[in-house]
Amino acid sequence: PDERPDHPFTVKGTRLDAERRVDAAPAPVLKEGFMHITCTDCGNVYTLADATVPRRRLRVRCPACGRGLHVDGTVRARFREPPRPDDRRGWAQRLARALVSDILVYHRERHDAALAEGRLLVEFASELGEAWEAYKFQLGDDDACARHFREAVNEILAGGEILLEPRDDER
Repeated sequence: PDERPDHPFTVKGTRLDAERRVDAAPAPVLKEGFMHITCTDCGNVYTLADATVPRRRLRVRCPACGRGLHVDGTVRARFREPPRPDDRRGWAQRLARALVSDILVYHRERHDAALAEGRLLVEFASELGEAWEAYKFQLGDDDACARHFREAVNEILAGGEILLEPRDDER
């Protein structure tokens, strides 16, 4: 198959090639040297090679719908081997942290404003709901795994503050 991506982003005359995914399935597993960009308007997921993205924060336009997107080129993914099947607890923690970190990376300015105003839950209700659904899709509806998601939200999104309270049986 042709390896040339079919949807380029353009940033001040520089073309960033990206492979486009339209289906609603979760994005493919991140490979070393690549990042995923998701359009918040149309939902298209694009895979960009790290080498093509300048090491700074960028504003790009989605080729499909024209919506402006933020790409944080200063953040590079750290490639890790996939978890062993017997490491369910560790996998649940890593997945929760990755999903919540994505919210922070893709919506940095909204996050900073909402944090200052004390409106994180209200501002990110939709994104947290989507992340939770993706989390449950990967791990099932396991109560033990819900704790990891809650901890990731409190630590990463709320900066260590308690945004989501633990259940009584978890205290």
